[in-house]
Amino acid sequence: MVMVFRSASNGAAAGRHAGAAFAAELVELLHERVRVRPTSYHGGLFIGHDCHTIGENIVDVCLALKGKVSETHLAAYERAWSLWNRVRKTLNRATIISAEEAAQLRADTSSMVSLLKGSFPWLSISPKLQILMCHAPDFLQRFGSTGLYGEQGLEAWHGRYGQNAVKYPGATELERAAAFMREMALAREAGSDVLARYAPSRKPVKAGARKATKPDDKRRRENKPRLPACLAENGKAEKKRKQWDAGISGEAGTTVGAYLEREHNKRGQA
Repeated sequence: MVMVFRSASNGAAAGRHAGAAFAAELVELLHERVRVRPTSYHGGLFIGHDCHTIGENIVDVCLALKGKVSETHLAAYERAWSLWNRVRKTLNRATIISAEEAAQLRADTSSMVSLLKGSFPWLSISPKLQILMCHAPDFLQRFGSTGLYGEQGLEAWHGRYGQNAVKYPGATELERAAAFMREMALAREAGSDVLARYAPSRKPVKAGARKATKPDDKRRRENKPRLPACLAENGKAEKKRKQWDAGISGEAGTTVGAYLEREHNKRGQA
């Protein structure tokens, strides 16, 4: 988003207008092509699963940026997404990561943050980028995984305990939780051989089955008809998209505007 403002050559007002126009185009693209949308229970932003989906379809976003930003900025943007797509898959995989992949993640996170700061100097190093570059690789090297310690896993265990707490009597909640954990420990670790028996899995494709390779194939996701939705649901979704559109364009305009003002003041003092 912020690249649009920086590339505008007709002044700040034109830059903000161009950014707002692209924000509207972007949210429609994500809704129609990628099929993700902002959610109210996540602060009007995209949930984690949708962020992964956007990463898998970032080519469409980059195509929409062609002609709106400089080739240098677009190349840096595409490179940053390429690095992030490798990083996110390692960070979120709930398994023990090999030493080679952990070393690759350290190199990728350093390259990605350095690229963003070098190519888009108006971006600040947020706490999340600081954690990603300086702490996530160390955590991964020490404990072998970050996905195994993710919030989703803890919430799953909390839900399982909530369903079975009545089976473990105790004077306090802590005693019941301790009894639950003791039984889980005695039941053995849920390794890959155990999970394979319970985890849902898709059946392999039959030999000789035709794959959906043609652009107009009806089995491709983009060619499948949308599920019907009521007018109220469509109106609510459109409202959320407009709120995200206004929020992201407004924040980008403020960020780049502050950066340009600082640069102008530095040149004036020099």
